[in-house]
Amino acid sequence: MRDKNTPAVPMQMPPARAGAPSREKRPFGLIAIIALLILNVIASVAAIVSYWYLNPQWMKVVMSSLNNTEWFLYIGLLEPILNVARIVAIVGLWRRRPWAWFLTMALLTYAMATNIIFYFQGESTYPSMLINVVTVFYLNLREVQELFIAQPAGGKS
Repeated sequence: MRDKNTPAVPMQMPPARAGAPSREKRPFGLIAIIALLILNVIASVAAIVSYWYLNPQWMKVVMSSLNNTEWFLYIGLLEPILNVARIVAIVGLWRRRPWAWFLTMALLTYAMATNIIFYFQGESTYPSMLINVVTVFYLNLREVQELFIAQPAGGKS
């Protein structure tokens, strides 16, 4: 019980730490990044399924040329690993973890480099390029970057 002479002090919440999950509304840029990453995962799974299950002669195709062996390695081995990393990034972004911003940027750097290589090999990857460029744009918005700035352990800087 408090004394009648003591003024009522409203309860104050401690300042939110960067990277800590909070209940406040997420900015549109963050929602857009997460949606675009989910779109990337869906497109990747569709490519894997179409490569493995809709192509019954896949083993002959893989063994027939070096170019198809590269596709085998990319679609069969690397793309599932990248999907796991994308899902980890999605969860980290949703929970506003600073490492998730860096992981997402690393994944996008790899994806954009791969898109450029495919482009110069004569394969059009325009939808993927567009998705990646838009995702990088949203990652670099000030309101999104501020969500992932790591604060020192002491709290205030």
